[in-house]
Amino acid sequence: MGTLDVQDSGEITVRKFLLASLAITSFGVVMATPAPITADDDRWETPRLKQCLEELGYEPTEINEKKWEIKLAKGNYNIPVATELSASGNYIWLTARLADSPSDEKAGRLLRRNAKIQPSQFYVSDKGSLLIGLTCDNRAMTNAVFRKALDKLTDDIVASAEDWGK
Repeated sequence: MGTLDVQDSGEITVRKFLLASLAITSFGVVMATPAPITADDDRWETPRLKQCLEELGYEPTEINEKKWEIKLAKGNYNIPVATELSASGNYIWLTARLADSPSDEKAGRLLRRNAKIQPSQFYVSDKGSLLIGLTCDNRAMTNAVFRKALDKLTDDIVASAEDWGK
């Protein structure tokens, strides 16, 4: 194996460098992992989610007792975005149905696009529909944070239209 030259530090082997990088990365992952959600957290419930949508100027349509849909205009698109709490209440899910089942070619492009748009991601439902989703942590949620998540999702939809569109 070759070595990396480090000024004033002597010689560091590639192996030592990789081990140090792995240790730092692992520590960063542990530090970035959120604490478990407890019952004392101020999480939104479904009525608060609907209230937020109204306060942001949307007219939410009830899909079911826990799921609301809003229409967002972005670029040349009118995007219906569904919003709902996860069963545990720990997360808020934002989803948009984009098309019927994608071709194999489109599916490959969408999988590659996921790396660019994460934490948003494309996926195919049980019924074969192409969707995009974004999961939001439901701790300390505010209208501003929620708006930012909606903007992220719709920006990703518009920016990737060449991959999922007709």
